[in-house]
Amino acid sequence: MASLERAVVSVAGALDPKTALTTALTFLIEASGADMGAVFEPAGTSLRLSFGHGLPPKFLRKPPLLETAAWSGALIVRHPAGAAEPSPLEQHARLVGMPTWASLPIGHRDHFYGLVLVASRDLVGFSDQAVELFSILSRVLGLALHALDHATRVPPPPSEVTATG
Repeated sequence: MASLERAVVSVAGALDPKTALTTALTFLIEASGADMGAVFEPAGTSLRLSFGHGLPPKFLRKPPLLETAAWSGALIVRHPAGAAEPSPLEQHARLVGMPTWASLPIGHRDHFYGLVLVASRDLVGFSDQAVELFSILSRVLGLALHALDHATRVPPPPSEVTATG
């Protein structure tokens, strides 16, 4: 639990979106035992691969094409016994040898900032605890990105405080 608290503090205190996303992705991969993770950002009506960790060469050569509207909703977790009719992301994950995956939409209120994907070669699926971590961190990340998006410039505090008296 202490590592979740550190991750939340790091994500919430990030000074830029890339740092917040990188911190969250690294934590999610380590905490869930995933083999790879990727961040997709909105680009018009679709999502484009922004960056990732542990991505197989097949994934990098031809990232999945994702429609923004289809992925901006709820957390989706899939394992090998998933949907009978797999989504394009599920088909792609299977193609690159990652049958277990979770997609975490990142947003706050009416703003959608992107999608974090974590995937694993494990055929068992993610634990209930890992799924709860996904949910918590996706909400914190959405709030942190919203705050960064709407932050006002505040002058830095003075380097020295002098006492008067």
